[in-house]
Amino acid sequence: MFRCVLPLLGLVVVAALLPAQTLSDEEIKEGFISLINGKDFSGWRFSGTIPNPDKTVKAKPFTSALDVFPENWKAGDGMIQLLKGGNPDLASQWDFDDFEARLQWRAHKKSYNSGFYVRSGKSVGANQINLNAPAVGELINTVPALKGKGKGVPELHKVGGSGEWNDWRVLAVGNKLTFWVNGQQAWAVDEFVPARGYLGLQAEGTIDFRNLRVKEIGYEVFRFPKDFQGDGWSAKDDILTGNGKLATPKPYKNYTLRLEFRGQGGLQLGDTRLPFDHPDLKPVLHPEGQFNYLQVKVADGVGKLWCNTQDLKTELKVGEGPLAVVPEKGLEIRHFRVRPAVAPK
Repeated sequence: MFRCVLPLLGLVVVAALLPAQTLSDEEIKEGFISLINGKDFSGWRFSGTIPNPDKTVKAKPFTSALDVFPENWKAGDGMIQLLKGGNPDLASQWDFDDFEARLQWRAHKKSYNSGFYVRSGKSVGANQINLNAPAVGELINTVPALKGKGKGVPELHKVGGSGEWNDWRVLAVGNKLTFWVNGQQAWAVDEFVPARGYLGLQAEGTIDFRNLRVKEIGYEVFRFPKDFQGDGWSAKDDILTGNGKLATPKPYKNYTLRLEFRGQGGLQLGDTRLPFDHPDLKPVLHPEGQFNYLQVKVADGVGKLWCNTQDLKTELKVGEGPLAVVPEKGLEIRHFRVRPAVAPK
């Protein structure tokens, strides 16, 4: 069984008046962004095939658009909750290379099972930090070189069914992955591959997740209107809205720009305009009312686009200059961040 609902309704099916998950002042300063807002599935997608009772029909995969909602996941009450096992898993909209992730989880029963995927494929499934009671914290489904090196650490975890939350911290830098549980380092491994991939939550048991926040290493995060140049903008929770051009205070030449947007408008990259209704963007945009996840990577005057998990063939000629948001009707942006390219040594 599954629920197929209108995209906009699906995003607000949970208690919309609940407060979003908040970052500490220190986390804001360090550049963390929240991946669980406590209200809906924004920032996530379902990975697997859409359940269909008619077994004679080939199952269709979920897309990155949140237009079909399964029954084993629920968003609201300040959490994302895994209600039961089975298809689908939950996967992040963004992929990540070097990052730090922090999250909290609790199990409803003494015996439990799930997992946290790190730098996994688009469908997630590899590089799992296990949430299985006998071997909780073990690194599994990874490359042969790492088998047995990321050990389970049940002694560092709260007992399932106690109602207590566990705090996990994961740091991935280059080929090194380091893992902490409730403030104590559990293990660190080298030879960790691939260099980038998606985060995910495995659907296996009954688990609550909250306060998942991520810092992408090397990015400058533009969180508030005061971080830009331009007037007429305001911020509520993590969303910026306004009118008039909103530009970075300094120019960029080689860089990666990431942001989330919904509504009409575009970007000004130096002297180059990228409208959000660009012909190559339109086919991959999410339904109206949902955020889109856009990356522009510029190297030596050429900009390449990635949007909603898809690499696009589009190449833009981009010169050095400030990076600006140019709003039109109803434009909202969030998580605007830039990583300047490091010159090779």
